[in-house]
Amino acid sequence: MSYYAPFDSLLRLADLPESFWVNPDGNGRQREVATTKGSSSNVGFPRMDLIDNKDQLTCVVELPGLKKEDVNISLHDNVLSISGKVEHVSESQGEDAKYKFSERSYGSFERKLAVPPSLKESDISAKLEDGLLKVSFPKKVKESETKKITVQ
Repeated sequence: MSYYAPFDSLLRLADLPESFWVNPDGNGRQREVATTKGSSSNVGFPRMDLIDNKDQLTCVVELPGLKKEDVNISLHDNVLSISGKVEHVSESQGEDAKYKFSERSYGSFERKLAVPPSLKESDISAKLEDGLLKVSFPKKVKESETKKITVQ
């Protein structure tokens, strides 16, 4: 029995150079596109949704079996990175048992997402609950107000 996945070739877009996804485009704006770092066998791992609310964006990442200590979130140069490692747990099914196939993904992962300029760590909230990591941040960051200084 073989598995047909018609969109696998589209998922390989994540193998393009990182600079394609996170560098500014010709208009000087950041692309709001997520990328995956890893081999083509785990492209799209872990799965992620990006939800656009009125004033904020929420990134929901499937991380079943991971604890908050297993997940790293960082912000550098307007790129939010979510990384970690899923360990392969060997399940003993008996001496003669062999895997026919395995659909679960294991190993290191990293997802990157371009975020609004001047976003600070304090603007980002993250919560891991029931295997779902929810990372929220504002769509637009308030610029510092210009204050007029009177000359005396």
